[in-house]
Amino acid sequence: MGDLGLLQGVSKLGKFMSDRVEKLYSWKIKAQPYVVVCGSNVDEVDASYVVVNKTTYLISSPQRAQDVCFKLIHALHAEYSIESHRIWMLIQKELHKLDTPFDNLRKDTQLPLLLRKFK
Repeated sequence: MGDLGLLQGVSKLGKFMSDRVEKLYSWKIKAQPYVVVCGSNVDEVDASYVVVNKTTYLISSPQRAQDVCFKLIHALHAEYSIESHRIWMLIQKELHKLDTPFDNLRKDTQLPLLLRKFK
């Protein structure tokens, strides 16, 4: 997921964050809250973070980090990033069963088809 980074160690977090900001800036895209997981692989996680702007929040698990990130996006009236809009919409619609006035399924012609597969 574009809003989920897996790093091989916590020491790489700062560089990952600055590289991501540079990349998004070059694309003229505003950074949105995202999740970073640190560990040797997805089964051996050392730390999970939610990043909002330049602030990192240490979270107890990757699952909790995803949940906190989702709730922050909505509480801050942020947008799902372009990188992972489809995944966040699946989480919103299928996991949280949430409809909002800001949903715009027309941006992604494949998303309505994908959502129907879960029904």
